[in-house]
Amino acid sequence: MVLDSDTERYVFRARATPKGAELLGSIANLEELVGFVAAEGNHEEDRRRRGRLDVAFALLNDALVQMPDV
Repeated sequence: MVLDSDTERYVFRARATPKGAELLGSIANLEELVGFVAAEGNHEEDRRRRGRLDVAFALLNDALVQMPDV
């Protein structure tokens, strides 16, 4: 997966927590990441990798939907 430099920094700022990972940044950062994951999943030919990307997309998109409007 190829990310732009801002999104890459967003991903590498993530912190491990007992429940998984915590992404530190803005809603715009999360929206960008969701878009990259969706695009990668849509173009992935390997079924297993596409499945993993679909799960990642669902988790990230759910987190985005649950974000409070600012």
